[in-house]
Amino acid sequence: MTETLFFEPGTNTPATTDGFGVVFTDVNHADSTSIEYVDVNGNVIPRQPVPTGPGRRENVSFLGVHFDAGEEIYMVRVISGNRPLGEGGDEVAMDDFLYGEPQPIQD
Repeated sequence: MTETLFFEPGTNTPATTDGFGVVFTDVNHADSTSIEYVDVNGNVIPRQPVPTGPGRRENVSFLGVHFDAGEEIYMVRVISGNRPLGEGGDEVAMDDFLYGEPQPIQD
């Protein structure tokens, strides 16, 4: 599991974004990999499963969500695979991360 918080670029000021996505390699089981989008109150907005890639080896999958109804993503929790790399099972690696420019949290 990898958790990511957002900050205003170049600062330590907490921020939110309106979209986030990841490129994954080798997702072979539909229930092994997902992304949770969390708001500033700790509520999971949705949990989205990552689609499996074509074939059984060295496939590539992408999951990204853009929110356009005022949702603000404060943190994402990425569950990648069901075992650490090198231990067998559904070993999933992450590559590229895409997200909207973080905006400072408004009081």
